[in-house]
Amino acid sequence: MWCFQQKNGIEVVEPNDTLSEQYFKEAEETLQEIKGGGSKWDVIMAYYACYHALYAILIKAGIKCEIHDCTLELLLVIKGFTPGDYSFLSNLKDQ
Repeated sequence: MWCFQQKNGIEVVEPNDTLSEQYFKEAEETLQEIKGGGSKWDVIMAYYACYHALYAILIKAGIKCEIHDCTLELLLVIKGFTPGDYSFLSNLKDQ
């Protein structure tokens, strides 16, 4: 995967529960903001809510990646995620 050769690509780090909780909290807060609806920014906020929830899982497992495309690629190789999950999040990103 090309992501392993990129600076700030995929790295194995110490799992970090505190940082994981912060990303998950950010995802929850963003979803709460979207519930009001009607904003042109809702799709962007939905992407970041999903991305932060995914990143919370990754950082808890000790996986760090600062390149969004590489983070999304991990959905294709981590058991429990489907190609549909990858397509959904990729489509949100591209909106």
